[in-house]
Amino acid sequence: MSAHVIQLISACAGSAGFALIFNVRGGRIISATVSGFISWGLYLLFTIRFGLSDFYAYILASAGLALFAEIMARAQKAPATAFLVIGMIPLLPGGSLYLTLYHAVSSNWTAFGSSGIYTLMLAIAIALGIICMMSALKVFFVIEAHVRRHLAQ
Repeated sequence: MSAHVIQLISACAGSAGFALIFNVRGGRIISATVSGFISWGLYLLFTIRFGLSDFYAYILASAGLALFAEIMARAQKAPATAFLVIGMIPLLPGGSLYLTLYHAVSSNWTAFGSSGIYTLMLAIAIALGIICMMSALKVFFVIEAHVRRHLAQ
């Protein structure tokens, strides 16, 4: 089995586990699990297929996840954060955070600094992707409501 397929299965399993921890029930657990698949799948797509750096891949993957979360929120009449938080689990920079703290405990301050900056960069990329997509969707929905009101007159 390909390493990428194993990564996608692991992303689904991790997301499903956190969906259970966060008490997601019914059909929403499937959507929450799929959100983890989408976030990690987009990350792999942008890094492997398009050769983007981690920073840009994280921005685009989290933006795609935010779009999926908004679509699922409207389709299933649930808060978007339920899908967004669970789908974000595979993207969290846990490995680089571990290395950052390892270097701090080891008093390797040069490696701590570079690893810490990298971890912070990934966290900023995740936040930036979510903010950009949520803002774009907000503008879209305001314009849509305005057009609907105008057409109803």
